[in-house]
Amino acid sequence: MAVVTRDARRGRLETVAGAIDPATRACAARARLDAGGPLLPGGRLLSVLLLAPAAAGAVAVPATAVINENGSDRVFVRSARGFVARQVRRAPGGGEVAVIVAGLAAGEQVATSNLPELRAAALR
Repeated sequence: MAVVTRDARRGRLETVAGAIDPATRACAARARLDAGGPLLPGGRLLSVLLLAPAAAGAVAVPATAVINENGSDRVFVRSARGFVARQVRRAPGGGEVAVIVAGLAAGEQVATSNLPELRAAALR
């Protein structure tokens, strides 16, 4: 499985410990990072994004682009009239990236900031 660090270094997950700490949601793992960048000391706590294969047609967007209202996920998609709210279905998971499995096509642009203002405008 591929991994990406916060400073955009890429690598491959090699091993994962058998348990996740329920309080921190952290686990011990070993990844081999591609060449380049500073060396990391062993045993250091590091946040990574795990990149698993997504469903066909899935689209990744910044998690900041998705709002949840009454249990429904929505994004604001750019259209000829500006941004319009659209209901989407997000794959389970968290982090900085949301994987949209229904309601958004590859290449469509979504708003990632000013969502409260866009929501207020959509309610008018």
